[in-house]
Amino acid sequence: MNMVVHEPTIKKTTNPIGTDEKATNDQDIYNITENEVKAPKRKKVNSYFGIGIGGMVPLAPEIEMAPGLNLFGIYDTQSILFGIDCNLWGMSSDSRYSYADFGISAYYAFGRKFIAPYIGGGLSFSAVDYETEVSYVAEREYYDYDIQGYRTSEETEYNTYVDDKSGIGAFIGGGVMLNRASSIILLAEVKYFVSFFKLAEPKGTVTYEQWKDYDWYDNDLPTKSDKLFQGFMFNLKLGYGF
Repeated sequence: MNMVVHEPTIKKTTNPIGTDEKATNDQDIYNITENEVKAPKRKKVNSYFGIGIGGMVPLAPEIEMAPGLNLFGIYDTQSILFGIDCNLWGMSSDSRYSYADFGISAYYAFGRKFIAPYIGGGLSFSAVDYETEVSYVAEREYYDYDIQGYRTSEETEYNTYVDDKSGIGAFIGGGVMLNRASSIILLAEVKYFVSFFKLAEPKGTVTYEQWKDYDWYDNDLPTKSDKLFQGFMFNLKLGYGF
């Protein structure tokens, strides 16, 4: 009985059938190159845009939590993270602060792994409204039919004083980037900020004339403090890379 031995080498379709040509072409199935053995590399991503949630905790003029949203962009150079941010704090109805800013930043990233701590700072332009309740004794005139004439009464009233300011500020901080160089990243970030303008906290009780000067003519009320606007911000950010 005749036995036929088949060679284990599969030739390219372009090779002549039955020739003695050896399988040395890269596309022959048994000729496995070094590149074919290596695991495929992940696609490097270095630009991100996303949204975050968090809050602001001012230390002056009054400590209060103001929750809100963050919009951001990051460019990763592998050692430096360049960023832009837009923060909108004080979005709850009972918040005494309404705050918005736009900032640019640069952070140094420790290492090039998928979990990367970073630290740095930047500059921002911000605008803030700070609301304070004040009281005053108002004089009200009314007609008294018993005496057929006018009387004047005094009533304690409460109203809201708003100090609105805007200007340049600076911040420093840091955080951790998770899943770096991937299409989806997560960042946890904390920073300390200071604005180069002061917010006034008025006295709790003012005269009616002082209130009218503010309410009618936009003059400032007497203040009990006038401090630089500063505090902490924290964010949890989700970014999409491309």
